[in-house]
Amino acid sequence: MTESRARMRYDRDVNPAHEVRLKGRHARGRQTTHPGCMVAFSLPFIGAGLAAIGGALGWVHMESSPDSPAWIAAAGGAIFALAGLLLFAGGIRQALDNSRRADLRRMRPSEPWLADHPWSARAAGDGNGAAAIGGLFGFAFLQLFLAPFNWWAFASDHGNLFVVAVVSLFDLVSLAVLGHGLYHLARVLKYGRSQLVFRRFPFFLGDTVEADFRTSADVRPIRRLVFTLRCLREQVDAQAAGSGVTMAVFEIWKEERVVEPPSREVPVSFRLPAEAHFSTELAIATPRYWELEVSGEAPGVDFGAKFLVPVYARPPER
Repeated sequence: MTESRARMRYDRDVNPAHEVRLKGRHARGRQTTHPGCMVAFSLPFIGAGLAAIGGALGWVHMESSPDSPAWIAAAGGAIFALAGLLLFAGGIRQALDNSRRADLRRMRPSEPWLADHPWSARAAGDGNGAAAIGGLFGFAFLQLFLAPFNWWAFASDHGNLFVVAVVSLFDLVSLAVLGHGLYHLARVLKYGRSQLVFRRFPFFLGDTVEADFRTSADVRPIRRLVFTLRCLREQVDAQAAGSGVTMAVFEIWKEERVVEPPSREVPVSFRLPAEAHFSTELAIATPRYWELEVSGEAPGVDFGAKFLVPVYARPPER
């Protein structure tokens, strides 16, 4: 096994003009809405959705009957109810998380990483399983959401060319979401589960990230694996106003290792910068964090994994 080291992208304080914007990255920023507001806002959606479902199924008396089939009205109600339930669950989860983090800050003030993120001190997972589940769930949600509109566009007498075009566009988006989920599912089925096992926890700026990459896959068909450690930060995306994309992800530090030929267990070592502005901060709306990406080209589905790495400024001596 040989290892070649790429030049460190940044070796001094980073000028924002030199940051690299990354496309197609999932934002990790936290919700800033008060959990009580989320719960209160969810209740009308849940109530309206349940009422629509009850009316469609004949459980609730309605003054007038809709022109659409009962299943269309029920699907529309289910969308409202499901959206409300997701918002309600998110508010409860956020309230519990806020309470947990406040307790940790009070009891463990010298270990801020404990309150910043629910880390595992042993290892990080590759995220492929979560991406597959998210894609499949997203597709199912979009299909439920689009069912009334598809009926309107393609099965009713009221759909015109403009309606068909708009609904077809959203159908294509739902298929893209499905494709994303299926690709990650294929990656899980082909390569199994990968882990980044930490040799210590957390890692401090100015020190070295030392860990072991482990995978259950047979990686022999992969000619080489590229290990890329990045520090990323997020900010509100002013260029995407009105597009539904609100966050942009920027790479502010990067270093690579190339391992060829790869094996099922690879020791990982990266020297970290010392500047405090590279410290992880995840529990905010515009976070900063470290990711190790492992990629390799192979026949069919390429190998890929992303690991969240706990890198923090060393706390002052007490």
